[in-house]
Amino acid sequence: MTSPYPPHPPYPAQPADQSDLPIVRLLTAAFVTVVGLFVVGLLLGGSIGSRPSVSVAGGSSIPRAPADRRLFLASLGGFSIDTLQTLAQFYRGKYGLQIGILEPATIDPSARDEGRGQLIAEDLIESMRSSYPEVAADSGAVVIGVVSEDLYIRDRPDWEWVFGLRTLGRFGVVSTARMTLGLGVSDELAMARLRKMVTRDIGRMYYRLPVSADPRSVLFGEIDGLADLDRIGEDF
Repeated sequence: MTSPYPPHPPYPAQPADQSDLPIVRLLTAAFVTVVGLFVVGLLLGGSIGSRPSVSVAGGSSIPRAPADRRLFLASLGGFSIDTLQTLAQFYRGKYGLQIGILEPATIDPSARDEGRGQLIAEDLIESMRSSYPEVAADSGAVVIGVVSEDLYIRDRPDWEWVFGLRTLGRFGVVSTARMTLGLGVSDELAMARLRKMVTRDIGRMYYRLPVSADPRSVLFGEIDGLADLDRIGEDF
């Protein structure tokens, strides 16, 4: 156990006479005040190893936008540009994010598994990177592509499908194919599901946030199906 002050003064202490005591007390009070302000500053500004946070509407807290990151959304295989614009407006209004929307991109045929009737997530990301070579070459660019077709991960043959995949810390794809399944799925619910998956990618790749242990967080654990997706919240 350590002490914030030396247990003994670094040089022999001289006894103070009575006339010095008020000055000593004043100096001690000033020192305590300075230390207190320093601690408060750390709490407000963020300690070493954590990013400064700001409060947003709804009571959630998010990190400040990193200066070295730029965020883009991409329509893959004819996905709705209007939906991407709605997403960009949502994140601009809630988090103050400026999100670029890239020109729509076609999907390389090699990313399709005709036998399974699905897209291969790893190859879809490579197709997306090839469609935007300048953006892909920018080490600060984070690109999230959205597609309406079903996905699976080649490296996870035990999974029949996935909502999406992230790779290299900067590229992600999200599929809406399973987000409209179920009885009575409204447009609002389908859009909320899409926002959650895109927000997860923004949190992990743009803000570089860790997975959360809070079951209410959009970054909570693994999402194995619609029930898990519907259970989590939309805030970090």
